[in-house]
Amino acid sequence: MILCILLEQYHLHFWGTAGNAWQVSILNNRFYKNVGDIVLKGCSNTRPQDVLIQGNLFSGYAAYTDCNILCAIDGFGSVNILDNIFGQLPALTSGTTKRYMKLTSTLSGMVVGNSFGCVTDAAGSELTFKADGTAALIPTTVHVVRNYGQAETDGVTGEINIS
Repeated sequence: MILCILLEQYHLHFWGTAGNAWQVSILNNRFYKNVGDIVLKGCSNTRPQDVLIQGNLFSGYAAYTDCNILCAIDGFGSVNILDNIFGQLPALTSGTTKRYMKLTSTLSGMVVGNSFGCVTDAAGSELTFKADGTAALIPTTVHVVRNYGQAETDGVTGEINIS
């Protein structure tokens, strides 16, 4: 059996600790002032797989948010995070993650075509997107392609480079 869920136009998305989600689409939402916008706590049964997070605006004040997309324990089976806009880097004082995303333990996926409100210019005070990144914790099993942040140097695109 395949479970197909479309979550749209809600302010907070949350999976229970059982996991058990397949072909989930989270499309065209505006997330605002949440400690965690999309949260996967852990999976006692199966990891969510074939998850699509696309066209969302993560605009909460940095001081109210700890992490926009958080995998607390197990990670996704597979996830595609496409064409989203992320505002300021989360910076909740009592937060423990303080990143745009924590995809630790995710088995496979793509992060493509997203815009981030932080400096990603290597000539500036660059924030990083990788397994031990300062802006996002993204394992090597998740590919980061054609994402952009702010550049501090004229003529530089601000494209995110994970090397």
